[in-house]
Amino acid sequence: MHHYFFYASPDQINGSTATLTGDDFRHCIQVLRKKIGDKVSLIDGKGNIFHTSIQEITKTSCGCRILSRENQQRALKTAIFLGFGLVKIKALELIIRDATALGVSGIVPLLTKHSVTQSVNAERIHKIAIESIKQSGNYYLPEIEKPQSISEWLNGLAPDTIKILCDQESKKKLNELLAGGDPTKSIAVLVGPEGGLHDAEIKLALDTGFLAVNLNPFRLRTELAAAAAISSICSLIN
Repeated sequence: MHHYFFYASPDQINGSTATLTGDDFRHCIQVLRKKIGDKVSLIDGKGNIFHTSIQEITKTSCGCRILSRENQQRALKTAIFLGFGLVKIKALELIIRDATALGVSGIVPLLTKHSVTQSVNAERIHKIAIESIKQSGNYYLPEIEKPQSISEWLNGLAPDTIKILCDQESKKKLNELLAGGDPTKSIAVLVGPEGGLHDAEIKLALDTGFLAVNLNPFRLRTELAAAAAISSICSLIN
């Protein structure tokens, strides 16, 4: 039987107590009908799991007493950071959900020449990431940044980061790039939007240390390319 976890942000956990609010509070109390004295398990998005007992219920929150705590070690030895050209909302949400489940450390939608022009609902994206860690069992939330220019992201990466550009035209394979690499180094993955990256953007990426690799012989949609890249990296570094 699947054990359900509720999410409490780190600022809702204070010493021996934790507070549930918002959607998790409503699901716990109004949907599952949990009562005072019932045991519930919480996660904070930082790998911590809290086993608690409900002590107080109000109209908008419930207070829980922490009975025990455990920490889930990160499954990935290497921090993976994903940058991708901003895509339509449905594809964007798929990328957030899958990348979170696969254990990436950071996600950045990028403003590129062929990106979709739109606003991004940060609250909605955060909720999708929370649901993904509950479903996947990876209890670490990635840092999801606001959309930024591709040049800003490229120039902000640490110099010793292994940098991978997903490029169908490249003849270099991912295993060639990562073979014998330092597993402690972080990895940055760049995926273009629908329509791909502009030639000038590819040049900029290469000039900042990215190496082009071919993930698949077929042309993949952005959301599939992102998931395929992360999954392939995970299988190689783990």
